[in-house]
Amino acid sequence: MGVIRSGLNITRENWAKSAQEIVFALIVGLVPLLMGIVLMCIFAPNSAISVLVDDGQLVMFSSALLATGFYCVGQEFKKAPFPGRAWFLLALIILVGVAVALFSGMVIAEAMGAELSYIKSVLMRNVSIALVAMSTIFVFAVIVINKAQAFAEVRGEDVLGYHADEMKKFGEEFDKLGAEKSEGDFEKLEEEKSNDK
Repeated sequence: MGVIRSGLNITRENWAKSAQEIVFALIVGLVPLLMGIVLMCIFAPNSAISVLVDDGQLVMFSSALLATGFYCVGQEFKKAPFPGRAWFLLALIILVGVAVALFSGMVIAEAMGAELSYIKSVLMRNVSIALVAMSTIFVFAVIVINKAQAFAEVRGEDVLGYHADEMKKFGEEFDKLGAEKSEGDFEKLEEEKSNDK
């Protein structure tokens, strides 16, 4: 809702470029995991592939993905500030907090000698997969908004009306000209204006 009220014009190009970015991040970020799966299938076909995600690998990947979100939300654009910045930051902090709690909890439990089969098989695997999915969707939305901000800035759109006073002054000067004034009168007005300076 804040995005709509902000006046940002999200175009197809914003969606397309954001999709390219997130797909690239997912592919490159998951290459180690995918290679692990391929190598496991070749050299240890009887091993469970879940071993590759049970130690928090996806949780760390999710945090790295969320770092992009923090960067995008924190970027300053004079003419198109990030809409609902505080809410987006809060959501990012909560998602990173879940990742930290999950990973740290597992590390602490292991250090204390706790039985980790339940933590790894149920908690770590299922929650980390859900966390990566939520992080991906959320960061994609943040990147789309960020792209719309950047395009608005480049096009010189005045999303929040920073130049409203200038436009009002211009309008008043235009009204002084009158509808029936000739081009010569406009030139006189420009000359008077330059003499006043």
